[in-house]
Parts: sequence; structure tokens; C-alpha cells
Amino acid sequence: MIRSSILFLLGIFLLTGFALAQIPNPGFEDWTNGNPDGWFPNNIPPLYSTITQTSSAHSGSSALQGTVVSYFDTPISPLILSGTDGQGFPYTSHPGSFHGFYKMTTVGGDYLSGYAVFIKNGQFIGSAYINLGSAGSYTEFATDITWSTADNPDSAQIGLIVVNDNDTVHIGTIFYLDDLNFSNSVDVKQNGITPFKFELAQNYPNPFNPSTVISYSIPEQSFVSLKIYNLLGQEVASLVNEEKSAGNYKVDFSTSGAAGDNLASGIYIYRLTAGDLVQTKKMMLLK
Repeated sequence: MIRSSILFLLGIFLLTGFALAQIPNPGFEDWTNGNPDGWFPNNIPPLYSTITQTSSAHSGSSALQGTVVSYFDTPISPLILSGTDGQGFPYTSHPGSFHGFYKMTTVGGDYLSGYAVFIKNGQFIGSAYINLGSAGSYTEFATDITWSTADNPDSAQIGLIVVNDNDTVHIGTIFYLDDLNFSNSVDVKQNGITPFKFELAQNYPNPFNPSTVISYSIPEQSFVSLKIYNLLGQEVASLVNEEKSAGNYKVDFSTSGAAGDNLASGIYIYRLTAGDLVQTKKMMLLK
């Protein structure tokens, strides 16, 4: 919840020229019909609700609680996406970091994985990622945002989900989340951030079904390979395998069609190679 007065924020806008768009309901104070306002949880009432309101807050009167629940003996991971439809929210500034407060009880190696990405005309231009483990009391997390262009974003997206590297989350894993914020606005032009560098972004959306977008940047002309593997190390898709000029790129990956029918729900690895440079990331398919 934005606690500054509207008049104060308007004054700041007039003085700085920065956009006023903020993370929706960042303190999770406002809820409607069991869901946090401005957010899209994977609740399916009355069958199950993984995202609920709790009074165990870092500040204010409430926070978000995410719980791994059982549905027909299958563990269901809590998932929350920003925006009432899960598609993000308007945002046009250049923050330097993504912050928040959490506490968590983990079982069997489960952890909380999250991202904040910044988008311009459908392309990723900034990103930050978190992987959080057990914490007995509210603990602040903070991660730097990496920008790949001097353009202003037009929107932002935040997503958090409990995951496990062995593909199965566990009953008993619970996390609490409160007081999200972006801080330390920066001017990427003044700070000399180069528009192109070697970077593999987190796919968006994630988790996904049936399609997702993978964005990457390369600083110079290189032979580029972008492939997807299952957790056994077997290649399941080759998305790029050619010479590319320096720049920013995005690739669509879809599991629709005959080839995608062979892919089961779970975690997959995607790997970008450009010359001698290599990066890998994980993504989750939920069918």
C-alpha cells in the first residue's frame, strides 16, 4: 500500500518528472474475496488456495502467506504474479534494486524463486532475480536490477513461486512476504550502462503453458546456440543455432503441437552459448 499522500506524490512528480507507477499493493494490506488486490494467485477455490492473507506481517496489519498444499495427494506450489490478470503493471522508471521482506519454513530443499522484469514494447530491458531459503524471522532481501538498454520501460512484472531442483515441492513449506519495493532510481544513460552485453534473461512468463519468451543479449557478433534440456541433460529443443550480430534478441518457445506433447510438467534448463560465453537458467512448465 502506498503510504505517502497523493498530494506529496504529485509534488514529487512535478519536481522530478518520474512516473508515479508503483508496485501494486506492495504491503499486501488490501484483499478482496481471499485474493490480494493487484495480484494474480494460483488459487482455485474451493478446491485449494495456496496464497492467503496473514496477520503475521513485517509492517502494517497483514502480509501474504504462500503454502504448499495437497490436492489429491499432489503438492501444489504457491504462485503469485503481479497485476490483476498476472500480466504486470505500468512502470516507467529505472530503479537500481528490488527489495522486500520475507520469512520461510522449507522442507526437502524447497526455496522461493522470484523475478522482477522490466518491459518495453514486449521486450525485456531490465531484470532482477531472487532465490530465497529458510528464514525464521522477517529478513530483507535485496537484489540489483540489470539493465540492457537506455530506454525507459513501459511496464514491469513480478513473479514468485516455491520450487525445488528435484522437481517436487513438499507439504510443510510456507513463506511470508511483505513490503516489496523498487529503490535507488538511476539514469542508465548517465551511469554509462552499455545497451548490449552478454546476458540471458529469465523466460517470461515463468511458469508457463504453453508458450514463453526467452530474451538474450550479445555484445559482439558471435555464433549463438540456445538450447533447452530436461533435468537428465537431454536436449529437448534447439531454438537458435546460427551467427548473430551484436544486439538484443527474443525467442518464442511453445509446447503446443506434436513436439510439445512429449514434454511433461516440470523444470527445464535453457542454455545460451555465444563464442566462449555460456549462461544457463531454469524455467518451469505447468500443464
